Amino acid sequence: MADLPLTMVLRKIPAFGLLNDRELLALAGSLRRRQLELGAQLFEQGDPGGTMHLVTRGELSVRWQEGVSDQELEVARVGPGEFVGEMALLDLGPRSASVVARRESVLYELAVEDLMLLEETAPAAASAILAAVTALLTDRIRQVNGQIEALLGGHASVDAPPPGATDSGLFGRLWSRLSNN
Repeated sequence: MADLPLTMVLRKIPAFGLLNDRELLALAGSLRRRQLELGAQLFEQGDPGGTMHLVTRGELSVRWQEGVSDQELEVARVGPGEFVGEMALLDLGPRSASVVARRESVLYELAVEDLMLLEETAPAAASAILAAVTALLTDRIRQVNGQIEALLGGHASVDAPPPGATDSGLFGRLWSRLSNN
């Protein structure tokens, strides 16, 4: 996947497959290439967010550490065509996990500021990114809800988010825009 021009790589990702050439070029121009060697850390749990990464070659390990424990658990593996760090585009809070290269990897980084610029210059590309992130997060929430329900014997109860929970990040700005219409 990584040996192809970036626009061709992006076109192979379902979320971007319907973008036209101009939109793909705008998206590709917003991405910054990163290369990680085996064992290199992309970011650490608790670090400030602000960027999402698209893996085009290699494999990353997503690791979570509970509190002050020294034990890290691998909670996911991310490979070509997948995103990592996507929550940072919606919420500027600290990183919820650490990410380390399991293999030599090539990724493309998208910063929140670049996504906001894409909203103005190539809105379809920005919408495709947000749709892909939303679908990914929705899928993860459904999986976690299923796990919670299984743990509670089919009687899960989930509280509403606390007031102001969507006030930060791009999602909060978009939600404010939509709710004011």
